Amino acid sequence: MAEQVQVAAVNLGVARLWRHEAGASRSERMAAEARAAMADLAARAAAAGAQLLLFPALSGMLLTPDGAKAVRRWAEGRPAGADRSASAAWAEEAAGFLSGLARRHRLHLAASHLVAEGDGWRHEAVVFGSEGAELGRQAQTHASRREAAAGLRPASRLAVIDTPLGRLGLAIGTDTWYPEVSRILTLSGADVLLFPQAVVRPYPLWRQVAGAWQEVQQNQVFGLESGLAGGSFIGRAAVFGPCELTPGQTGQLAGVGPSYTTVDALQPFAGDSRALHEEALVTAVLDFGKLDGVRRAYPILSMLNPDAYQRYFPSVYEGAAKEGGGP
Repeated sequence: MAEQVQVAAVNLGVARLWRHEAGASRSERMAAEARAAMADLAARAAAAGAQLLLFPALSGMLLTPDGAKAVRRWAEGRPAGADRSASAAWAEEAAGFLSGLARRHRLHLAASHLVAEGDGWRHEAVVFGSEGAELGRQAQTHASRREAAAGLRPASRLAVIDTPLGRLGLAIGTDTWYPEVSRILTLSGADVLLFPQAVVRPYPLWRQVAGAWQEVQQNQVFGLESGLAGGSFIGRAAVFGPCELTPGQTGQLAGVGPSYTTVDALQPFAGDSRALHEEALVTAVLDFGKLDGVRRAYPILSMLNPDAYQRYFPSVYEGAAKEGGGP
């Protein structure tokens, strides 16, 4: 693993894409514009020295007309409205396009898309290495009530993805707000957690604090969040690290919109900054030597209480499952 890694997180603007939706020719232009936007973000990330780039959740679907329409339906809480052949087409397009971007810019990158599964959908992220090869994939393991109603089928396995840059864990969409996901990935050896998002408004800062920011702090890892932005979506692209490593002990190395500075400075976040609706790229350097120092000074994972977890957690989870719980 490298001592330091430059990373990039993005907001991918989608509002300009929706204006092309009506008609076949417009749909083709919409997909072409999505490819151009993602290619531009990858080029800018590489020019800034990034070695790892995270695209938002569902971004792999924007590369085909049927996929982009499905994303819009999903944002409205409706089933994706596409058949298996359309799903296979956008998955194939995403794999080829992202692999090519990774190879062209010598980047490790990740993005996600829906995959048809039975009578529903699986939400899956794929990581590509800097030579364009697929390094691993992870599916979302929890569904919100909204997602479940739209047909999302949660997966049941979590695995860390080994890369030359470090060990990556993916907490996709709703998984971000289930702390067990990030903890399992960390205990499995992840040093960097990736949080691809496509969050429909409202998405106040406090929800991000309760999600990716919190998971980074309580697991002593680095984290990247990327999001779709514009239209129904709010993007809060950011790079997080343990508070001990960040300016002002904010826990944020880079981010879109007003920065995490002091408690008083957080008050304006009650509303949506214009930046949260627009395309953006943020970069930061992850220093794993300093991260090791934080872990040695305060070895939080050595303070776990597995006996208590084994005693109480199974019944809690089983009860929630019977009630169909979820945010």
